[in-house]
Amino acid sequence: MKFYKKSKTKVIIRGAAFLILPFILTACTGKRSTQSQQITSKTTPRKVDTTTGTVSSNYYESMIEGGKYKVSQQRGVSISNTNNMNDLMAFDSGLLNYDHKIFSTDKYIFQEGQNLTKRMVTSWLNRKSKDNPEGLNLEDNQSTDPNKRNPLVLQQILEHDFLVKKGTGYNLEGIVLGLSINSIDYYQKEQYGATLKTPIKDEAGEKYAREAADKILSRMRKMDGLKNIPIYLYVYREGPQDSLVGGEFILSAKAKTGDKFTEWTQINEKNMIYPTINNEKPVNQKDADDFNNFKNNVQNFFPNLAGVVAQSHYEGGTLKGMTIKITTQFYSISEITSFTQYCANQANQYLPKEIPLEIDIQSASGTMLAFIARNPTDTGFYTHVFSSY
Repeated sequence: MKFYKKSKTKVIIRGAAFLILPFILTACTGKRSTQSQQITSKTTPRKVDTTTGTVSSNYYESMIEGGKYKVSQQRGVSISNTNNMNDLMAFDSGLLNYDHKIFSTDKYIFQEGQNLTKRMVTSWLNRKSKDNPEGLNLEDNQSTDPNKRNPLVLQQILEHDFLVKKGTGYNLEGIVLGLSINSIDYYQKEQYGATLKTPIKDEAGEKYAREAADKILSRMRKMDGLKNIPIYLYVYREGPQDSLVGGEFILSAKAKTGDKFTEWTQINEKNMIYPTINNEKPVNQKDADDFNNFKNNVQNFFPNLAGVVAQSHYEGGTLKGMTIKITTQFYSISEITSFTQYCANQANQYLPKEIPLEIDIQSASGTMLAFIARNPTDTGFYTHVFSSY
């Protein structure tokens, strides 16, 4: 929930560990990590950069410094509480998906952004004012009328760095920058008062994002070592508070050199919930029908289910991934095991193939009981039932 204050905007700083996604980190088993430089001083030890190694070509190796994962200072900093918890995951994981389209995992090493500091991002996300001339959100015009006030548009800034091993060290070769903007700015005239909202039209949000992106790029070009580093941009629009899915990426651009982004491109993404709600038309009727067939079969076979819901991700009208959450009211290992196997068989029969697909089976309290997963190239599903040992 956002708080409106006439003189000051509230910036939220979340713990970095909360948002570090499991698929960004790579296991330390598998390929052995090698040191990029040796400690040469016997009296003054230096931090030594290494990498995590990787167990799969689907994941990046990540940087380690002094035996610790290199976290980003700006991670978790936002202008206010994110409207939708799904947006936290969708923005971060979606940006990583776009990383893969630019930087291959067999050549580049991933590092959480090290150039934008917490102080910088906090200042940039605040409103522009006499005391904060670097602010990128619009100045406070002192109005509390939903249709007259200046909304908070820029919500988050996220930086991903990509390095290549050169001799005994690592060189920065490129940066992916993510900007998250609001579709609705929620606020209160007074603390603990009613929550009001200012909708932000799509065209206005996109225009603002383009202008803010160029300002950020100009500032980054003045930082040490970033003058000629290629920087790629992706703009994400957050969803409403009551949305069951996150928002979507809407724009991309690049700046191989210079302080202006070029090659602006519209991104056609759509996230949908199946079964659809509020009479919303599905992106693809066949996908909706396939899921409903799967849902009806598992609910008929195991009636003690509290819900079966799918989050489907589309790009250019094509289904690119689906995650299904099943909430059940039974807990015995034998029941869960039988149900998991049955779900995998039904999924193989009814659900779309050649896309990443995951089915999470959880209790009513949210405890994960089992999961089912299939990669696009897999012929069958991998299943796992959680036990007590």
